[in-house]
Amino acid sequence: MKKILFILLFSCITFSWADNQTNIEDLKKQCNNNQVDACEKLADIFYLADSVPQDLKQATTLYQKACDNGGKPRNCQNVAAAYLTEEGVDRDLKKAFNYAKKGCDQKFEDACRVLNAVKDIQNNHSKEDTHRCIMTKDKISCLKHAVYLEEECNKNQYGACYMLGLEYDKNPVQAVRTNKEKAYQFYKKACIGMKEIPEYNCKDFK
Repeated sequence: MKKILFILLFSCITFSWADNQTNIEDLKKQCNNNQVDACEKLADIFYLADSVPQDLKQATTLYQKACDNGGKPRNCQNVAAAYLTEEGVDRDLKKAFNYAKKGCDQKFEDACRVLNAVKDIQNNHSKEDTHRCIMTKDKISCLKHAVYLEEECNKNQYGACYMLGLEYDKNPVQAVRTNKEKAYQFYKKACIGMKEIPEYNCKDFK
């Protein structure tokens, strides 16, 4: 599973550090003219924080543009992994599936691995993954755990809303990326069905 985690989060980012002096403005202009290699290189710069602050959302947007305009399949894989693991964007399993499939259809092995991971998470997540995630911190199990909690919360299982809020707030098992705004929204929904939660005064949500 450690190998899978590495593939999901970091595969295919092969940017040369010798390019530190690349003119970012020129790359932006080229990318705006749909030169996909420029979009890809610019995405790598933002992902790796090379001479600029890291910006995962911008990196994903640029990888997506490169993929959508016929760039290398690694771009599609990077977009799929971002939507799966919340790298600068909200989790979206449908988009993760579509972009992983697009890369896999081009015989890109890492994209196929992500596609298989997405299928596994879509089809086989349950409360058992919560136990496995807590006990082992296995990344795939933790992704399944987060998906399971969100689906249960959408069914008005308020305990699941609280647990998901806790994940976004304090990230105890690293199932999701810390996001205080999302934590607040899930805590707020949890308070509909729970008298109190430790992190917030539910009366403040009434």
